[in-house]
This record gives sequence, structure tokens and C-alpha cells, in this order.
Amino acid sequence: MSCIVIVDDQKSSRQVISELAATLETNVSVKAFANPFEALSYVHEHTPDLLIADYRMLDINGAELIRRFREVPKCSEVPAVVVAPHENLEFRYRACEAGTSEFLVSPVDPHEFRVRSRNLLALRRSRRNVACLYELPGEASDHEGAVEQDKAADDQIETLNGLLETVSARLLVKYKELDRANGDLQNLIAVTGIAAIFVDENLLVRHFTPEALGVYVVSSQNIGQSLLDVICTLDYCDLESDFQRVTGNGATVRRYLEQHDGTAWYLMRILPNWCRDGSFSGATLTFLNVNARSRGRA
Repeated sequence: MSCIVIVDDQKSSRQVISELAATLETNVSVKAFANPFEALSYVHEHTPDLLIADYRMLDINGAELIRRFREVPKCSEVPAVVVAPHENLEFRYRACEAGTSEFLVSPVDPHEFRVRSRNLLALRRSRRNVACLYELPGEASDHEGAVEQDKAADDQIETLNGLLETVSARLLVKYKELDRANGDLQNLIAVTGIAAIFVDENLLVRHFTPEALGVYVVSSQNIGQSLLDVICTLDYCDLESDFQRVTGNGATVRRYLEQHDGTAWYLMRILPNWCRDGSFSGATLTFLNVNARSRGRA
């Protein structure tokens, strides 16, 4: 029977992941924790077969949790998955450097979650089988049997190494593709010169252009945080309701907003973003300084 440990300080997402994990195998044991330190205390006494942790937690983030998890005896080879609310290369790099086996974007796709988790559990079983093969008796009564066990162990290791090389190669290709896509996006943003903020379906900040600093006091520290928690320099109190309109019917919202000090007016647009399958994937907020545009025509 496999043991899976879930760590997420958000009750709703913790429950969803736990329910999905319970469907991975028959009689699987799922232990869910809201507190990452309680989870670390548990794995010191009970070695799991798979760890699944949320990246954004109040006490410590997922990368730090994985790093501490790897320091626990018998957990250095246990597969670990980090779940993050958006595609963020910085999060990925930190998680991978800490020893993460897989990285999933929240809300997780159930099919992808099951496939990746089952593959990791299978990898865990293979490693345990190899370890068992090398636990030979102190005095071998049958030399031929010992030789056969050594050969079987070598075959297992060769198969395992091949699997690890394949997985590593695929991950490297994906990281390079993400790096190129991210670079293209950053270049496009720099060329346009438009004040824009990109948010996900939960209004969490994904990216922003340098020009956006004129309307929001935003920095790299706000990536992954709600835009509602970022200081806005405009007289704008309807962001949440406007975003819900965009989420609800896919309409584009337009507003003329004045800066707090009365020095400028901006035309703001909230445009919905769509995935290839037609599902809503967040929105883009753009801000056009209409004062500057008027002066340009004068």
C-alpha cells in the first residue's frame, strides 16, 4: 500500500488534491496537512511514497519544504511534486533546485495529475525493489542464486537509469521551451511600451510591463499575489466586480480612471485571455494615458 502526503494550507485545494490522490491506487493511504512543519514531523516517523506540496504557503514555500524534506533520512529518493497557481519559471527553478520531481499548475488537470503521480509511484516501487535486491544474506549458501540476484539488480538499475535519463531529457526540453517563450513574451512587452498587467483566473499577478509602475506599485515580489493587494495610484474601487464581469461573460471592461493627485487620466481595459480549448485563463489589464495622447495631437 502506498502512502501519499499532501501539504497545503488552503483547505479547499488540500481537499481536492487529497480526493484525487485517493483514486491513484487501491487502498492508498493519504495524509493531508495544513501545517508544513507538522508534515515534516510526520515524515520523520513515517516515510511516504509520494509528497505533494503547494508552492505558496504562509509559513514556508513549497521549495523550502522540499529542501527540508530531502534532509529527512530515507526521504532523499522519495518523489515530490510541487503545485503552483501559475506558470512561473522562477518558482520552477527554485522547486527543481530543492529536489522537486514534478511541477503541476493549479488548478490541476485530474488526468495529468493521475498520470504523473502514478508514474512517480511506479518509480518509487522500482527503487525499493532495487534496494531489496541488494539486501542479501550475510552468508550466501547458494552462489548461483547470489549471482542471479546481482544480475537482476543490475538490470533493474539499468532500467531505472534509462527511465531517469528519459524524464530528465524531457524536463530539460520543456524548460528550454518555456525559457524561449518567456523571452519572446518579455521582448514583445518591451517593444509595445504599453502599461499592462497580466493576471490569472484568480486575479493573481503573472507578469507586468515596466510602464505599469505608473498605475500600480508593483514589483517582482507581487508575482503570484492578488492584484487587489497591490497599491493602485488611480481612483479605482471596482476592480474585483469588473474582473468578475470579465470572468462571467467574457466581456471587455473599459473605464476612464483619474490618478489620485489629479495629474492624469487613463483609459483602462480588462481583456479576457483564453486557452486553446476555449477555457478562461485570466485577463490582461492595459492602461493608456489619455492626457499624453491629447498632448501628442496638439
